[in-house]
Amino acid sequence: MKKLRWNQEHEEWYVNGIKPSEGFGDTVHKVLKFVGIKKLVEIIEPDCGCGSRRIKWNKMFPYK
Repeated sequence: MKKLRWNQEHEEWYVNGIKPSEGFGDTVHKVLKFVGIKKLVEIIEPDCGCGSRRIKWNKMFPYK
């Protein structure tokens, strides 16, 4: 069973040290990082706009 813990520094809940996804952008980021595609993209194009796209998708498709 996963345990929730409070991180006072960031004032957020974490599950086993991993911040829960705030929206669709966070989920896509975690999946691409897990399968290794994120690292490949960083090698090919370091400034691909992934961060801004992630924020935009989180605002468009929030989980909360």
